[in-house]
Amino acid sequence: MKTKEFLATTKGKAIVGAVITLALVAGALTFKVQSDHAQDEKAKTSLKQEIKETKTLLSKARALFDEKQEFLRKDLKTEQVEKVKEELQKNEKEVKSFDEQKYKDLFNDFSTADKEVFALVETAEKMLDTQEKVNALFTKPILNGAEVQKEQILAKKAMDEQIKVLETGSKEKTPFTDKIAEIVKNARTQFTDIDNAKKAIAESEKDKTNENKATNAQKAIDKIKNPDVKKELQTKLDPIKKAIADKKKADEEKRKAEEKKKAEEKGAVVAQDEQQAQEQANQSGQPVYNENTGEYVQPTAQANSGGTSPNNSNNTGGSQGGGQAQSPSTPAPSQPQAPAPQPQQPATPAPQPSKPQTPSGPPAGWINPPYPIGSGKLMDWIIDNGYSGYDDDGTYIRPY
Repeated sequence: MKTKEFLATTKGKAIVGAVITLALVAGALTFKVQSDHAQDEKAKTSLKQEIKETKTLLSKARALFDEKQEFLRKDLKTEQVEKVKEELQKNEKEVKSFDEQKYKDLFNDFSTADKEVFALVETAEKMLDTQEKVNALFTKPILNGAEVQKEQILAKKAMDEQIKVLETGSKEKTPFTDKIAEIVKNARTQFTDIDNAKKAIAESEKDKTNENKATNAQKAIDKIKNPDVKKELQTKLDPIKKAIADKKKADEEKRKAEEKKKAEEKGAVVAQDEQQAQEQANQSGQPVYNENTGEYVQPTAQANSGGTSPNNSNNTGGSQGGGQAQSPSTPAPSQPQAPAPQPQQPATPAPQPSKPQTPSGPPAGWINPPYPIGSGKLMDWIIDNGYSGYDDDGTYIRPY
């Protein structure tokens, strides 16, 4: 049987169909293999590209920090950190579309870079958040990367809870956390100073006449660095201080007036004693010791003294009687005359008691008075120089 005739038979047709089917299957298989290979190569290329981009992100993530990788880069913004984070998440999403088991080696390379970038981004986020919270405590930013401002003034709106959050933050010991702890400690000190000043003012307001409480409140205010807070608290304390000062001034003026009155009264007594001593001296003609002045008062007028002048006797002659001539008589011898009265000698004054010898200068603590002792001018001088009174010994005074 010829080939043409055989192919026309049922068996021949079946054989031809089988051959054609085999050919088609083989072609399809060949196409699939070729197609799978192309897709595999494409997947490897894509994964390698993602790994490359992720390693580039690693450099960007490291650039978020300073050269020593201890502090954030100066002037770092949140947007810059977010940009690196978004690019990393995009890469992660694209890589997940591939079969991890089929491309295990490439996945491992990507995972290593991915984890490192993620860790750096996460650290940068935390450090930037802490830096912003610290700066929010003060009137102006204090920390910028590794730079720290010397002038640190706590903001008026700073709250205790804000400081506590930072005080109980990360326990990790790094140059960054050490610097944060130092700044937060300063914030706590200033917050405590303000709180203490508020409490001291409250105590002073309860007892507005207590100078010690007002003084303590003033000392507390003086410690505050924030000028606005200091001014606000000072405004509350000033009226209390003024009231205390006014009362103190009034009390001092009253005390001076009383001291002046006492001095004037004492001066009047001294003057009266001097006058009485002078009168006694004048009446007795003898010096009189004045206990107030410690001096002897000399008489200024001679005491009156009485004297009797002796009487002169007259001699008379006798006459002869009876008309008889009188014979001359021998004159009687003349009687001696009494001596003329001598002027009365003043009595010798009684010896004066010896006055205690005074030193050539004032004793220690005593001074020469600038005005007469007992005078109003002296008392004014005593008060104007901060004294309340004085003792005197007649010559010197001892202010007290």
